[in-house]
Amino acid sequence: MTNTADNFEKKSSESIIWFTVLPPILHIFRFISSIILARILSPHDFGIMGIITVMIHYSNNISNFGLTNAVIQRTKLASHHIDAFFCFNIGISTILFLLFYFLSPSIASYFNIYELETATQVFATMFLITALSDIPQAILQRELDYKFLALIEAVNVFLSIIISLVLALNGFGYWSIIIATIASNFVAMLLMIIKAKIRPHISIKHQYLKDLMSFGVWDFIWGQSKIIGDHIDKLIIGKYLGSEQLGYYDKAASIAQMPNDQIAKRVAMVSFSTFSRCRHEISELKKHFSKAFSICAFLNTPLYIGLFLVAEDFTLLILGEKWTPMIPVFKIFSLSFLIMAINEPISALNRAAGKLKIQTISRIILLIVLITNLIYFADQGTLTLSYIILYFNFASLISSFIILQTVINLAPSTSIKLLLPPTLSVTVMYLGITAYLQFYNTSGDWFSFILSITIGATIYTACFFLIPFSEWNFLRANALNKLQGKFS
Repeated sequence: MTNTADNFEKKSSESIIWFTVLPPILHIFRFISSIILARILSPHDFGIMGIITVMIHYSNNISNFGLTNAVIQRTKLASHHIDAFFCFNIGISTILFLLFYFLSPSIASYFNIYELETATQVFATMFLITALSDIPQAILQRELDYKFLALIEAVNVFLSIIISLVLALNGFGYWSIIIATIASNFVAMLLMIIKAKIRPHISIKHQYLKDLMSFGVWDFIWGQSKIIGDHIDKLIIGKYLGSEQLGYYDKAASIAQMPNDQIAKRVAMVSFSTFSRCRHEISELKKHFSKAFSICAFLNTPLYIGLFLVAEDFTLLILGEKWTPMIPVFKIFSLSFLIMAINEPISALNRAAGKLKIQTISRIILLIVLITNLIYFADQGTLTLSYIILYFNFASLISSFIILQTVINLAPSTSIKLLLPPTLSVTVMYLGITAYLQFYNTSGDWFSFILSITIGATIYTACFFLIPFSEWNFLRANALNKLQGKFS
């Protein structure tokens, strides 16, 4: 029993390392690619992709109806569960593909952007690719094989970068992103199918589908509320403010959300699998949650506060002066996504531990308030809407934390202790960077920009190793062991 528990914890830790270390490294290349694309393509191109990506991404998540996480969470999984998942997924995805294909003229007319018609028809093939990817990906996640998933993502990222840059340089505009996305995801789909060795059959047995639906329905509703909350602002801006303003807004949001997507969401994804396996052991839940929460706070806090501090230089030096209007929104998003990142492991535990229904209901109530305010204040501009998103994410964090208390009864003092190390360390980092910028009164050049980042990273690293926060002991131990192994 002890060996099984040790193996489980080892595999869980290994999964977090692979799924949160390799992808962010890859994301550096993706980020560089996005900067190059931003210099080649126009804000109008990114506005078109912002609209079409939101529509397809949202609808794509309808196709599996929450069954992916139902497969991961189940204690026992039969082949008939896989068959039911496969048939249901393919059926819904095919319907969505046809729906978007034939409604594309109406979509283009609604946004008054004629390019959307053909772009939507082509990009709708992602429905079919995702449907075939969901089953092998769910199996690999269930088995905590995140190492392979990280390697698959590496293939996806590099293919996407190569194809998009080649096409963009040859004048394909937004088509360079569409073609690269479809091609890279298709290859990733094939590799996952081969690895998972799943051969589902065209067969649906009602009882097995019902087994998955019992969890999947609420997970589906939760997922839809999450996606709407993450993307509804872009649709509203595209409608009321036009593609150019959406281009600025979407670029600010897409850059700011990178640490959340590449760190916090990945930690939460692995943690959901881990929490699901030990959800009946409160002590184990507390232990794994404390680690996941500490990792998210430790990594995301300095990244987002750093982005906030260097937002202006970052935009002007890396993206170029044509992106200047996005700077105020970019700063607000840096704070907004920090709050979202801290909330990721909390909501993952709530859902895995059986509090999915109440988590979803609270999210829907907040979402109704969000949409009402976004529409009402749409004419106030993108900065006002970014503040509304900030308040929404903060309210979501408070709501998730209250629900968490019913799961593991985490004392407020414990929560403060988990947040104290990164908060104090990033405060010291903030003061150091601010003092440098004010004392030397330099900004707008590469030397100042790079030195600001170097100072911030050095200060935060020094705090990590020198200040004896007990909450960081496991992180320090791992870091020191790796350093000793490297130099011994």
